[in-house]
Amino acid sequence: AMSLGCEGLTIREAKRRALATLDAVGVSAVGAAQSTASLSAEQRARVMLARALVGEPRLLLVDEPAPMPSLEDHGRFCATLRRVTRERGIALLIASEDMRALGGLGEPMSLSAGELLSTGDDRGTLVQGPWRAAASGPA
Repeated sequence: AMSLGCEGLTIREAKRRALATLDAVGVSAVGAAQSTASLSAEQRARVMLARALVGEPRLLLVDEPAPMPSLEDHGRFCATLRRVTRERGIALLIASEDMRALGGLGEPMSLSAGELLSTGDDRGTLVQGPWRAAASGPA
């Protein structure tokens, strides 16, 4: 909520938005009152996600989404990430070596050393190709 003060929101509105965002990512108001050190790895990741979402971005960039102690925790977090960005109309770009984190997203792409190695469809099927990424200027 503190970061929203820079956007000109009242303390009451900033707190309301912050609590609603925490609720949307699966952290209760009780969890909001705790220090992040006392939260589980999954809860900390959800708080970090809420921090990123509370400012209502149009694009969210995520690098290796939340390493979790279990695949089940990781799966739940990635599902939440996909759900909240879809519900809020936020473009989501995930950089990950873990294809499970990318499941259910629009178009997976495989990049290496600046080269586009493969691209896929919304089912996550990768198609190999001879593409090269190229720097481009303004259109």
